Parts: sequence; structure tokens; C-alpha cells
Amino acid sequence: DTMKDNSSMSGPDVGEKHLEAHIENIWTNILNQDLLFPDCNVSHYLRPVDPNYFESVLNKVQNVTHTNHLYDMFVGGTNVVILRKTLEELFVEPRFTAESRKKTADAIFERLSLYTLETQKQKFVATGSNGRPVEGTNVIGVIPGRNRGQAGNGLIVIGAHYDTVQSSPGVDDNGSGVVALLETARILSPKMGRFNNTIIFVAFDLGEKGILGSLAFVNQFLIPHEIVRKRGKFIGAYIADMVMNFDANVGSQVMPLEISMAVTNVSALLQLNGLRGDFLSIWARRTIDWELWYNFQRSWAQEEASTEHRLTIIDPPIPRVPLFISNWRYRNFMRSDHAAFWNHKNPAFKDSLKAVLITDMGPWRGNLRACYHEFCDDRRQITLENLDFLRHVIDSLASAVATLAE
Repeated sequence: DTMKDNSSMSGPDVGEKHLEAHIENIWTNILNQDLLFPDCNVSHYLRPVDPNYFESVLNKVQNVTHTNHLYDMFVGGTNVVILRKTLEELFVEPRFTAESRKKTADAIFERLSLYTLETQKQKFVATGSNGRPVEGTNVIGVIPGRNRGQAGNGLIVIGAHYDTVQSSPGVDDNGSGVVALLETARILSPKMGRFNNTIIFVAFDLGEKGILGSLAFVNQFLIPHEIVRKRGKFIGAYIADMVMNFDANVGSQVMPLEISMAVTNVSALLQLNGLRGDFLSIWARRTIDWELWYNFQRSWAQEEASTEHRLTIIDPPIPRVPLFISNWRYRNFMRSDHAAFWNHKNPAFKDSLKAVLITDMGPWRGNLRACYHEFCDDRRQITLENLDFLRHVIDSLASAVATLAE
């Protein structure tokens, strides 16, 4: 009886060798982040604001998507046709080599430049796990708020890593997260000029190398350029990492023991629901990141699909100050780019940065238990059921961000 088999909660068939190595790499880089980045620069592409701006955007989008339904694309919510097309065009091949990552970064840059007023590439050099320098490129797009350039300008970040491991096409990990980022930018772009606060979209490189891209973004761009120099007030970050795998079958969801012990109520709810992977999870620090997950939760409940797609908050009592000895207990919660915000070591800004991870639970659900970081995380993940789940994620994310940006 799956309902009574507590051993299944620990997920012995998860690709633990991949996950454990990934978490270990992240943890090492978090501890050594102040030594990782000898150089960093930002190249800017700044579009001038002019009366013909949106007309030019519409023309560019028409060229990119080969569709004449432009009005539908800019009004309303997520366009599932665009989701499928973007996944199939950009995220069905491994993005591991320097050449393949550059090709993907250029494509993301092109898309973001359609929807944001400031589009930038942050090129950085970090020290890899082998001790050798490794080059990466983050792609950043900004929808400026009306308070941009003023002290106290609110900053909201939406982030997702675009690279993969060598052996995987990475459709869910993390093509789905980048598509969520791009589609959210598309949805919010027509509202440009109405927001008081600034929205920053960032596609991280080298997430699979121990979140090097997000560490470079936080330490070398966000804090020095946006928070210190421009005196911005950081509201929080939404990080999307694996957000399209939906599996409502009984027993499809497992949970590692460390997470089950840290958040016992979640384990109980999973058991009551038959261990079904029919939910999106938000990982947040209890009492610290509550505003971010509360806004997302409210947006999620307003969507028509909220009854079949559940939302689960996973909120371990991780301390605000990055006390690394304490956080070692919670290192399984550090498996994605949100950890760069929680645990930054930039001396120019002493406090931890608020961030939440939005995820379908990745390697602990359904076929991703076997396909995490493997060749089978491929175009077979692009099903109507998964696309509908991804649509719900994006509509909720766009609504939550718009609320915080007002």
C-alpha cells in the first residue's frame, strides 16, 4: 500500500549521485564565493525610449514567433503555443559546452530585448571545481519602474539558470524555468511605465557548476550596481528551477528524509494525498521570505486551474543571517540559485537577500526520478498536461510580480 509505505518518502531510486555532487558543489562555492570572481564586467544594450517603441517591439516579435496573433500575445495571460515553440526551439539540446551556452545566451538576449528596456550581458570569470578559470555569461533584462534611479527604488528579480549538465537536453531542468522567465517578461512588458518598482529578469549561466552564475550576479551586479550605487531597495527574488513536471499518479512523489524532517507538516500532507506529484512547491525561509510566497500563493489561488494543481509551501526554519554551520543542516534546501541570495557574502550589503525557489520538486517526482540530469529529460517532457501546469505557474508568477511592482 503506497499510502502506508513511509520508506518511499526517502526516494531511494532518485539519481542521488547527481544530486549529492550538485549540492556539494553548490555548498563549496557558497563558502568560497568571495574568492571565486577575480573579474566581472557588464556590457550594455540600452534601447532608447521613443514613441514608436512598442510598434517596433511588435514587429520584432512577429519576426521571432512567425505568428500574426500579436494582440493575443500582448494581452491576457500565458500563450501555450509560445511555450511549446520556445521550448522546442531553444531547450531540447544540451547547453553544456561554451559554444552551446553562447548560442542559448544570444537567443535569450534576443527575446529579452523585445520585452525589456535595458538588456545586458554580464560576462564573468570564476574558479571552477577543478581550480581552473571558467567563463560564463548571465543575460539580464530590466523593466524599469517609475522610481528607477531614485533612492529606495524597489527591485524584484526573476531568475532561472539556462545551462545543463553534459548528458541532458534539460527540457525541465531548466528549459522550463527560462521559458517561465521569458513568458513572464512578455506578459508584463505591455504594462511598462505603470510599475513604481523595477523588475529584473536574469538567466543565469553555470547553474550546474555550483550556481556560479547567480553568485556572480548577486555579488558583482545586483549588490554593487543596483543596491549600493543606485540605492535600490531589494524586495525579493523568484527563482524558477524545474517547473513543468506534473504527475497526479499515486506514489509518483517522494521526499528526501532531510526535507521530511525539517518540514514535517508537508510530509503528512503528501501522505494524505497519496504521494501524488500534483503540486508546485515554493521553498522559503520561515518568517523571512513570507511576502514573496504569500503573493504567489494568492495569485495561484485566483487561477482557474488551482483546484487540480496544488501549491505547497516548504519553509524550513533557516536563519536570516548566513550562519554556515547552522545552514549545513539545511544544505538540501540550497540546491538551486536562490541559495546565492540567501547566503551571499558581499561585505557591501550585510543582510541576507529575500528569495524563494519555485519548483516541481525536480528529481523527486515521476519520470524525473530516473531522468534528472539524464538524456531522457528531453522533448518527451513537452506534453499538454505539463504545458498546462507550466502555464499556471507563469500566470501566477506574472501576477505576483506585478503586485509587488505596483
